[in-house]
Amino acid sequence: MRTVYSLKTFELAFQFYKKFLFASSFLSLVFFFPKKSLLLILAMKFLLLALLLICHAFNPLKQKLIFYKNFGMSSLRLFLTSFLIDALITSLLVFILKQF
Repeated sequence: MRTVYSLKTFELAFQFYKKFLFASSFLSLVFFFPKKSLLLILAMKFLLLALLLICHAFNPLKQKLIFYKNFGMSSLRLFLTSFLIDALITSLLVFILKQF
């Protein structure tokens, strides 16, 4: 039986997410220092990721996603997996910063 999320799926999603890692970490820090909750930070990042998905869907940027489609990943699955990776990294970053 084939699983929905295999290691290759996460590897491809992380390869896509690496382009946004610095900006995402910066946004996490910007939202964290005014003492926003983790849930609010993740909600804001989800909205930004949804906006990015819309930009990729209705723009010539759609052609850049062909590489991932050749591996059988839809745009929605790619963005949701990237959000899961982002949520994990953000949660770890917020947890570490709360310790100080």
